[in-house]
Amino acid sequence: FTMVLRDGVSRGLMVWEEGRTLDGVLRSFRPSVDEIIIGVDRRSRDETARIARKWADIYFEFEWQDHFSNVRNMVLDRAGCKWFFQTDGHEFLSPSSLPFLASHLKEDGPDVHCVSHYSWEYGEPVRLFSTPRLFRMDRGIRYVRAVHNTLQHGPEVRVGIAPALALHHHQPLQRAVLRGAQKQAMAPQLKVQAVRGNLPGGAGYDWYAYGLERASAGVREAEQAFRRAAEETKDPD
Repeated sequence: FTMVLRDGVSRGLMVWEEGRTLDGVLRSFRPSVDEIIIGVDRRSRDETARIARKWADIYFEFEWQDHFSNVRNMVLDRAGCKWFFQTDGHEFLSPSSLPFLASHLKEDGPDVHCVSHYSWEYGEPVRLFSTPRLFRMDRGIRYVRAVHNTLQHGPEVRVGIAPALALHHHQPLQRAVLRGAQKQAMAPQLKVQAVRGNLPGGAGYDWYAYGLERASAGVREAEQAFRRAAEETKDPD
């Protein structure tokens, strides 16, 4: 069975305790997407589920099982448009992104677009990094990794950077603390991923991510993880 994808953009989220920002985030995206799919973690105790039901074209709930990619793929599997835009419940779409989404998703362009992320922690936008968040649904792309998930796709998939696409992080402190504790609890899985070294990006990616989590917890093991990341990374840049 092959789903017939319609033109447009599906916006997908998995959310947990995002009640303080979710309504505004979804409002920022609504003019630019053709459907919204939201999976809500049943552990949520705030207004997350109510807000998600109000905005979602497709709504479902899930039991958290310590695996980000499994849930992201549940959202992905429910999408019906040719393009999929994955974001979180505290990531607002910049208004400057709307013209790009309206006119730059073309058959002969990139299959995956990397999006810029900005933090407002210090009162003004600071660019943090760029990640692949917007991609075609007909390229067999899937999420992998239990923690710090990445995309898995074939070498024929074209990846591009879209400077006009921007997400602004406005994560409340309480929510950031919850997520930080969750990632610390899942850090051992990062080490398992690194030791196996069989996921896209190689073991270097996982050792580096493990080092970041250990460093944020003030654990000396972080230095060893960063050294392993440098040893395992094939690209010197």
